[in-house]
Amino acid sequence: GIVVWHISDDCPRGNYADLKLRGMFPPAGPKSLTAQSSFVKACANPNTWILFIQYACCFGVELTMNNAAALYFQDEFGQSNEASRSIAAIFGWLNLFARGL
Repeated sequence: GIVVWHISDDCPRGNYADLKLRGMFPPAGPKSLTAQSSFVKACANPNTWILFIQYACCFGVELTMNNAAALYFQDEFGQSNEASRSIAAIFGWLNLFARGL
């Protein structure tokens, strides 16, 4: 993460500080995007909906796999019901936080 922080650009055009110095950064003002207009613009983009549908489909698979993992740990490793479900829950938490990072 530290290496990426130092060698990567903020956006395809370069770093924000350099863009501001060169006058290529869009100024904040009445024409700048607000959070609401940005959200509306994102909702109008078909790519947003494609990613939303793909995520919704894979989330169902993720829940199924977490349930199957609990049964697997119970059958293959002789874990108790509580222990196998606790171990399987770790994968759910891992998926939740890994996506955010």
